[in-house]
Amino acid sequence: MNAAIFPLTGDPMHYGHMEILRGASRVSNKVYLALGINPEKEGKHLFTEEERIQLAKNAVECLGLKNVEVETFSGWLADYAKQKNVNLLVRGARNEKDLKYETMAAEYHAKHGIETILIPTYGNISMISSTKLKEEVRQGKLMHEYTTPKIKQALEEKLLGISIVGVTGMMGSGKSTFCREITAYASRHGVKMQHIDCDALAHSLYCSENPVYPEIYNEIKSCFGEEVCAGNSINRKALSKKALASNENRIKLMQILSKPFRTEVEKQLANAKGIVLLDAAYLDMMLPWVNYNAIIVKCNEQERKKRVLARDKISEEAFDRISSYLLSPEKFRELIEKEQKDKCNGIYYEVDSGNTKNEEVLEWLKKSFRTY
Repeated sequence: MNAAIFPLTGDPMHYGHMEILRGASRVSNKVYLALGINPEKEGKHLFTEEERIQLAKNAVECLGLKNVEVETFSGWLADYAKQKNVNLLVRGARNEKDLKYETMAAEYHAKHGIETILIPTYGNISMISSTKLKEEVRQGKLMHEYTTPKIKQALEEKLLGISIVGVTGMMGSGKSTFCREITAYASRHGVKMQHIDCDALAHSLYCSENPVYPEIYNEIKSCFGEEVCAGNSINRKALSKKALASNENRIKLMQILSKPFRTEVEKQLANAKGIVLLDAAYLDMMLPWVNYNAIIVKCNEQERKKRVLARDKISEEAFDRISSYLLSPEKFRELIEKEQKDKCNGIYYEVDSGNTKNEEVLEWLKKSFRTY
């Protein structure tokens, strides 16, 4: 087929739209991703016309489609199709309601000599819509499973007033100290910034007052045995020793905590404002949460080892073993650069914990997140 039009509002696009667009690009040599502009609805969309165009182009870039062109149109779709000399529309159908509506629309366009292909969506993305996406983000939900990192970030900035950046580093590198200091510095200079300490958030799940504690307690007891429990409480020191005894145990604990931990992070995001620093040792597993925005805090290896041995009272063997679970700065940089290229979004910055210049870091953050 020569050319097709995929019309939509795109306020904003999500993975459901992108699956339809991918299908359209397979059956047509040329696809016009046509964003409808209705003067009567001006100001009612979340994103401006120019923002919708840029976000749609990002979606096309993420898909790697070379035969798709993003355009806008106003007025009747049939008139736009005739103007482009295209007689094929591509539309999506998520459910029976969509199918009924699209069938009626297809009948109308058929009278104007325009055919319609309906492409169904499946799985989780069949449940999403632009409206639902916005509703979930307003509540602080992490929606990386449903749209691109750039669009997710744009939604968070528009609806929550936040820009998320992950901060990581090897244990003892000083990442949490860096977060506290830059957050205080930003506050003194009138920039809103919030520090979410993932270690502290995870530890809060072990508190008996937390509603999810009984379930977590039972799962940890079942997985790691009675020795990590003290009555109805979790012995954090014993649990840490056992969980970090092997990478397999570490992953088991992370799997137990993953769902309630994500919920706690989302609660924090719902009430945050400004630049949000998500301070996490295992940031490589949370890159979609932070839209592939990352700061890594580096430290002299001997100094780092000295800090950890003094602070945690562990053996050098334990230090080496636990360190092996974490990505080195070099490996993390390699990972983040690849992911940012693949996902078409993200910023990256390196900080030396022994020589941090807060003014430079803050200026970089302000330039990176122009909202601030």
